[in-house]
Amino acid sequence: MRMLAAFLVVTWSLAATAAAQEASPYLRLDDPVMPFVEHLIRSGVIADPDPLTRPLRRRAVADALGRADTTRVPPSVRTTIRRLLEQLRPRGAPPYYRADMYIGAAAGTQARHEPLRPAGPAYLGHVAGIHMSGAFGPVAISSHPYTDRGLSVDPDYTGDKTTRPPGRISDAYISLQARYGELFFGAMRRNWGPTGIDGFLTSGYAYSYDHIFLRVGTNAVRVEALGTQLDDLRDTSGITFKRYWASTRVLFHPWHWLTASIDNATLWYGPNRGFELRFLNPLKLSFITTRDDALPDSQNSIIAGAARIALPRGVVLQGSVLVDAISSGFLSGGCCDPFPSRLGATGVVDVPLGAGLAARAWSTAVTAFAYRAPSGIQNSIMLRSVGLGRNFADYVEAGVGASLIPCPMLTLSPEIVFLEQGQGDFRLPTPPLPVAGPTLFEGVVERTWRFGISGRAELVRHLDVDLNAGVHLVGNDDHRTGVSASRFVGVVRVLYRFGGPVHLD
Repeated sequence: MRMLAAFLVVTWSLAATAAAQEASPYLRLDDPVMPFVEHLIRSGVIADPDPLTRPLRRRAVADALGRADTTRVPPSVRTTIRRLLEQLRPRGAPPYYRADMYIGAAAGTQARHEPLRPAGPAYLGHVAGIHMSGAFGPVAISSHPYTDRGLSVDPDYTGDKTTRPPGRISDAYISLQARYGELFFGAMRRNWGPTGIDGFLTSGYAYSYDHIFLRVGTNAVRVEALGTQLDDLRDTSGITFKRYWASTRVLFHPWHWLTASIDNATLWYGPNRGFELRFLNPLKLSFITTRDDALPDSQNSIIAGAARIALPRGVVLQGSVLVDAISSGFLSGGCCDPFPSRLGATGVVDVPLGAGLAARAWSTAVTAFAYRAPSGIQNSIMLRSVGLGRNFADYVEAGVGASLIPCPMLTLSPEIVFLEQGQGDFRLPTPPLPVAGPTLFEGVVERTWRFGISGRAELVRHLDVDLNAGVHLVGNDDHRTGVSASRFVGVVRVLYRFGGPVHLD
């Protein structure tokens, strides 16, 4: 009842200040226009509407495109911006409604949507869906039912795979938006951190899940909180634990060249545990709350942070860090932790090269025992065995790539990536304590070189092709010492899109 009362108070407060606010639905992370938008941001053609945050609002992207200086870009980029504006700008007077439909087919050599670590069988099948959205006054609504043959073979999709045809509903939400805040309920993939890289605490890797979300603040300073209920897990003694997750952050944008955030997340569990508002406070660190309230050791608290720095000539530096625990000191309660330190770090640099071309270099590392805790698998940061932040631990990755728009409505992104992947996995049961294993690289290390390219093209009006292909050269394949392999990993999707704005009386 207290949670419901708090929810109603916040709803009323936002509604009272939102009378003149025109809401906007979000562009989902896999929206057809996003590869073009991300390239235009990296190449310095448009400003990032919301650094360190995805998804973006449709109206914010349209405004950024409308402000772009197109006098110094190639004709292919200029035409692409015009075509994107045609798709994104509202038509007519509010309220606005859209019904974007598509039908097509997809084929892949493997089923996982992350190509660097292929898994699952090859597949060929249909794809179809409709994304319905609307905006009226301060309210935005959305729902995206779809069917995809790939769902039945993707190892990271943990829903019912026996349904024929396989399908689900994503990006289904109600969002109350005001000048100084937002109240959101529904399912939508989010990513907090450097763009194009999975966030350490809140990422778009997992399929969308229902959650509540609150944002309050201005463009200079804002606080955000996300909360959801996770799947129940049973320990080795047969006890079933209820599990919950909260991810919060304070985001600062004091100058146009700097954006930074302080992130905090908590997973708590117990046989009779409920949803606890104390862990949704973005202005407190949850491991301090645990000590202040003298709570039992039945939660996993993580601290993270991210920053984006815009340098002269359009160069952008982005980075993020994760501290799950340090083996000794204040963050481990002043004593020795039975696990090695659980840390992560990512760095990204984007460099515009002129003529609509952009280059990127990145590196990232996550230690072997990140995203889990000594108490057992019930405290692993995952939902149905899929990571809520990163989906993998115990690895080092580095890569270089580029992106360009060689002709209208065609974007290409070649890349070279090197991955060292150990056998540390937060899905595995906790080993006997104390753990004497390495901080990084448990077991046999698999090494992969990927030479790949991804792209999206609108061949003719409404007919799209998506491609992601690469050659992988693998050492110690499947963590088997001395076993080498080379394989082609690719997926192609062809969609016919139709629909658009809907005029209702």
